[in-house]
Amino acid sequence: MKPYEKSYDVNHSFQSAGYAGQTYYGAPPLKHSHYGWKTAAGFFLQGIGSSARIMATLGDLLDREENRDLTRAGRAMAFLASPVGPMLFLAALHTPSRWYNMLRIFRPTSPMSIGIWTLTKMGIFNTLSAAGALLEHLGFERLGRGVDRVFGAFSAAAGGLVSFYMGSEIEETSTPVWIGAFPFLPGLLAATGFSNGTAALSLTTSLNGGRGGSRLRLQRIGALSSLFQIVLAGLMSGKLHDSLGPSATHRRTMALVWPAVVVPAILRFAGMRFPRSSASRMEDFATLLGGAVVIGSLVLSGRRSGNIAQEYFKLTGTTQKTFEAAGRNRAIEAPRTAPGQKVNGIAGRTALGGGIALIAGMAAYFLIKGRRSSWRR
Repeated sequence: MKPYEKSYDVNHSFQSAGYAGQTYYGAPPLKHSHYGWKTAAGFFLQGIGSSARIMATLGDLLDREENRDLTRAGRAMAFLASPVGPMLFLAALHTPSRWYNMLRIFRPTSPMSIGIWTLTKMGIFNTLSAAGALLEHLGFERLGRGVDRVFGAFSAAAGGLVSFYMGSEIEETSTPVWIGAFPFLPGLLAATGFSNGTAALSLTTSLNGGRGGSRLRLQRIGALSSLFQIVLAGLMSGKLHDSLGPSATHRRTMALVWPAVVVPAILRFAGMRFPRSSASRMEDFATLLGGAVVIGSLVLSGRRSGNIAQEYFKLTGTTQKTFEAAGRNRAIEAPRTAPGQKVNGIAGRTALGGGIALIAGMAAYFLIKGRRSSWRR
């Protein structure tokens, strides 16, 4: 039995569009990702919920009265996103029992195990925080406020990890377009989540007639998040070019990502220069649409990249000489180490450290701005 089967013409150029790739009995060298719109929608909602929870908790701890509208909206968004996001992930698993099985044993070396445990705990904390708010509304003010703040803080901590976990999970794979973006994918998805979260909170508080001070804070945080998106998108694009070369997947993905991050950023900075209520809502809608495009294009690109043998062989260092050797009936040796194994644990630590740094930065922002006595309304 031959270990490998040739399925291409070695006389074709390595870069030829007709190249079909080296396969094992007709199968590509890598099993592509099955993540689709359900996973992308789950990432989108969890990004909004986690960032809204963080901003609501910080606003509540630093100035409960001033940030009342922001706190209520953030708590409600986190509470609603907690069950919907995991339900979408369950539907995308194809085998829902995997979720329950992974809850039985916590594996610190498994990104999916870390994510499932964090999402579950975040949902529990959001529910208890909402229960505290309900107690406060029913007249048990001291007890309800204490329960809301304690479990809201726990939920915000989990939300910081969730923000970076999404990118870490798909990055710790062997999918070329994801592993080739290391280490910028978690940061880009986290910045996108915060950008979406600020837009959702700003839109909600604006429609409910919220205070101008809270909207101004959200506008500034959103502009900062958009700036981070642009920087991280540029870094990721450069890393993908170095990892995959002139890849078709890279070009198609960035053709969607660039407009989705640049256009909302321009609208946001223009809105800060020329503030108008109607323009602010248009910025929020554009930001949410752009965030959905960024997440969707990055998730769906994994399906395409896993089916393109050139990208996988480029990532693992397979050269033209290797294919010529295969043309002389020599087998191509599979890489000894899968690309994802090289960063096993590194992205997890990056996610934890980045989440802590992001929360600290947000706290500093609220603290500094909260000390100022006057706000433009």
